[in-house]
Amino acid sequence: MINKINVYSIIRDNFRTLVHDSDGTRSDWDIALFVVVPLIASTALLSLKGVFGQTTSGVLVTAYSIFAALLFNLLLLVYDIVKKSNNARSVKSRFLKQVYSNISYSVFVSILLIAILLAYFVAMSTPRLVYLKYALAFLVYALTANFLLTMLMILRRVHILLSKEFEEPNIPSAE
Repeated sequence: MINKINVYSIIRDNFRTLVHDSDGTRSDWDIALFVVVPLIASTALLSLKGVFGQTTSGVLVTAYSIFAALLFNLLLLVYDIVKKSNNARSVKSRFLKQVYSNISYSVFVSILLIAILLAYFVAMSTPRLVYLKYALAFLVYALTANFLLTMLMILRRVHILLSKEFEEPNIPSAE
């Protein structure tokens, strides 16, 4: 029963995309960028800014809900492109698999952030849960930084894919 909601493969597949494009080996720099940098940013934000209020958390819940819905639609578009693709071994196909993994991970992070923010609402209204409030704020900051970096990676990969689609064969111009 728990297998139906097991997201381990989504997380694993996303981190498997953090490789060097040239040889497919793991990129320690990418892992540092997507894991260590968000943790450092979260620590800095928590120590400088502290926790955030109910208005901010409400806005974040709304934003992540919208992102989750839009990313689900993008997953369907990627599925459609994969279905129409002829060569399963091509660079384009490998790239589409990476984009699919990154988008799936972003949907998961959006849903996770919504759940954490709802728990944050509860922690804010209960004075005894002050430590939980700080822990949840840390997670929100770190996952938001990771989410933004992942969105930039998705944007870059989709841009590359679409740029290749728009390239025309060398047809002489009418000039």
